[in-house]
Amino acid sequence: MYSHRGALSGWATRWWPHLTALSGSPTAGPVAWLWLVLGATSVAAFPANWGIGLFQAKNAVFITGACALVIWLVPNWALRGFLGWALVSFAWTGGMNWAMAGLLGLFAWALVYALAGHLSSGQWAALQYPITAIVGFQLAWMTLQAFNVDPIFISVGITGVPREGLRDITGWFGNAMDAALFLGLCLPLLLRWHWSLAAVTSLALVVWLRATVGIVAVALTWIWWGGLRRAWLTGSVAVAGGLAWASAFDHQGLLVGKRLVWAQTWHVAMLSPWVGWGPNALDYRVQMYQPGAAARWNFVFNEWLQGALEFGLVGVALAGCYAFLIAWRVARRWRQCSPDVLAGAAILFLASTFSIPFRIGPVALLGALYLGRLDAEVSR
Repeated sequence: MYSHRGALSGWATRWWPHLTALSGSPTAGPVAWLWLVLGATSVAAFPANWGIGLFQAKNAVFITGACALVIWLVPNWALRGFLGWALVSFAWTGGMNWAMAGLLGLFAWALVYALAGHLSSGQWAALQYPITAIVGFQLAWMTLQAFNVDPIFISVGITGVPREGLRDITGWFGNAMDAALFLGLCLPLLLRWHWSLAAVTSLALVVWLRATVGIVAVALTWIWWGGLRRAWLTGSVAVAGGLAWASAFDHQGLLVGKRLVWAQTWHVAMLSPWVGWGPNALDYRVQMYQPGAAARWNFVFNEWLQGALEFGLVGVALAGCYAFLIAWRVARRWRQCSPDVLAGAAILFLASTFSIPFRIGPVALLGALYLGRLDAEVSR
């Protein structure tokens, strides 16, 4: 007797190897074919009020389909879900050019994350050399700025008019907080090589940059160094000194000036609570101004709140699942984790609650390396 189920099973047996041959994975093969079909045959036009024509829509479908392939390179299922939801948010909110830029940045970050998991121990250790060279360049430039010598950058105020007097010490970044994020995240790798390199960089962070996020990175790094040698006094001194310095001198502040914009961000996010306003929406689709001043918030200094604004509550929930999954695996297998990788990940997650470590290119690159490496270590 003829059986439809048997015929379907026979067809699948014959053609499944061909479907999976593109990627070598039973799950990614159909996705690869779907991408090719969409890229070659899509003629669906986006709604006219989105401002996207037929040819732009076809290009967007093809590019986002190519980005979707990166999802299957990422080993963590929660991160895969977040990337997939970012695609949904991008398409649902209109696929605008500024959203495309944010989406491409996100998937480039995911690609670095995936590749970091394939580095050998020797390749990971070799990162000390370029990191040390980059940090040395930044410290040298900051030294010039300390002597009021800067042939390229000049201090400017909010109005863009050059200020008189000493130039700001910001390194090559042009912003003290951005420089502090980068140098603070480099500390665990420097400390792995030699404690003196990390000590000099820490001194520059505390004395010259004086940004909260840099002080937090210094405290966490030296707590790790002290704990590794059972010298808990070192960690205690680092925490006490860092908090005292921040409360006395730090102009950025941990919460000052941020609570208002956080409340505004949450209110706007709840106007589109599920898919958000799209990748990179802040300062394009959504603009926030500081009351009483001619200043606009380009970032809200909280990755989770800005994630809710861009990707909705679903996106934040998936990011939270990722963070929980990593923490749970670390708790079970912490002995097989590299201490510098753990310290770097701790700095990243803590900084994400009051700063923008995933919004600054060099810092985000380092973050992808740390997290991708940690994911690989706890998943073996």
